[in-house]
Amino acid sequence: MEKLMKVGIVDDEIGSLELLETLVGRLPYFSVCLSSTDPVASLSQIQKATPDIMVLDVQMAGLDGLAFASELQAMHIPVILVSGKKLEAQDPFDLEVVDFVAKPVKIGRLTKALQKAKEWVDLRQLKETTATRVKPNQDEFLMVRHFKYKGFTKLNVSQIDFIVGAGDRPEIMVENEKYYSDKSLNLLEEELRNYHFIRIHKSYLVNLRKIQSVDQEHVYFQQSYYDKIPIGRTYKEGFLEYFRERYVY
Repeated sequence: MEKLMKVGIVDDEIGSLELLETLVGRLPYFSVCLSSTDPVASLSQIQKATPDIMVLDVQMAGLDGLAFASELQAMHIPVILVSGKKLEAQDPFDLEVVDFVAKPVKIGRLTKALQKAKEWVDLRQLKETTATRVKPNQDEFLMVRHFKYKGFTKLNVSQIDFIVGAGDRPEIMVENEKYYSDKSLNLLEEELRNYHFIRIHKSYLVNLRKIQSVDQEHVYFQQSYYDKIPIGRTYKEGFLEYFRERYVY
């Protein structure tokens, strides 16, 4: 049986939102799991709703569709943009935007876009499954560069405190020493997923074993020389729920 794809829809125009809900509801193998006219509030609902695909209006007050898509990039959720205005061709290509649909949205055009997004999801899952089969036991070391020295250094992942997505070369912090990787933060997140690392912000990947304390807005480390790290609004609910489940009363 074909998997049911969960679709999140955000459009600040209620009429457009209801139309998109109706159209998605008519399609087999697609269901609406999140529907909102408030783009800012809906960000905090993403982790709970777990959409496979997001449909976003481009022109929205508070947080436009491109900014919303940027927030979703680290979560690898494919995005379909809808708009009544022409989109600049170069805008979506830095994001995981799989299609652009002009308003008024027609069911045939939306179906084509959703199928394209589904193929994107299926391909990603296939790649992840293949990678797991090829490398059942990941190496516990990373080859990284030190900011002060030339060449590569072999670094045990358990030593890493956190990683900062600083441009094209993420910074890797180890006891206040700074290393950097030629891999993207998204790729490092995938590689370190099984080693107690979790994304708490679009720019931060942290080692759960190095965290000293957590509040509603920040993470604090055992080492006093580190400043607090912010928890991103997209990741807050899922991250804090993780700690609530493990808190001993």
